[in-house]
Amino acid sequence: MSKSANQLFKKVYGTSTNFMTPDVLKRGIKGNFAYEISEGEGFNREPIFGVTFINRSTETQEYDLSKMVYSLQEANEYLEEVS
Repeated sequence: MSKSANQLFKKVYGTSTNFMTPDVLKRGIKGNFAYEISEGEGFNREPIFGVTFINRSTETQEYDLSKMVYSLQEANEYLEEVS
């Protein structure tokens, strides 16, 4: 049985959140990846968004694919581009 995005993020990160983007907006599955879009504030208090991917086969983070962007629209566009 394949794991849900929440199960994979819990396995890889436990209950930890990213200190820059701690507020999870959504998680899901796209192809061979579990993804998360999260929100926070930059050093100048500007809104920032994190897009994080976990490889479902290896259950490890895809560091080269994960990135920070400056709008939710940009985060969603990047999610579609990668998936």
